[in-house]
Amino acid sequence: MNKILRIGSYVLVGLISWTPLAHADVEGEIDCQMQSIREYRDPVSGQVVFKRGEIINSVTGVEVAVKDNTEAYCTHGGGCYPRYQAGHEVFRLLNCQRTLGAEIYEGMRTDVLLFNLEPLGTPRTPDDRR
Repeated sequence: MNKILRIGSYVLVGLISWTPLAHADVEGEIDCQMQSIREYRDPVSGQVVFKRGEIINSVTGVEVAVKDNTEAYCTHGGGCYPRYQAGHEVFRLLNCQRTLGAEIYEGMRTDVLLFNLEPLGTPRTPDDRR
């Protein structure tokens, strides 16, 4: 019974603190979101994965292909989705922006650069931080 009440209180807190453009996760960090501005279809099956206007939470980073500079937005546990499909922008970040520098880790794939995300309005240069 205690577990049910505890889970219920977490759900209630989450619903109260949620806003359409940004909300904090349990650790207090920003939960980056993207919105599908067009219908996104799985390239293999052709099935609709995201409808137009759908908001996707837990965007964790941006992969940029070294070969052709294409971007894909990656979600926690959900894979990466190309920003453009068939020449049209499909996804747009809502409350975050790509960091200026890519992260490079030992043993990481060499065909993509991984960029972290930061809240919109984060200072980008030492002069901006004043």
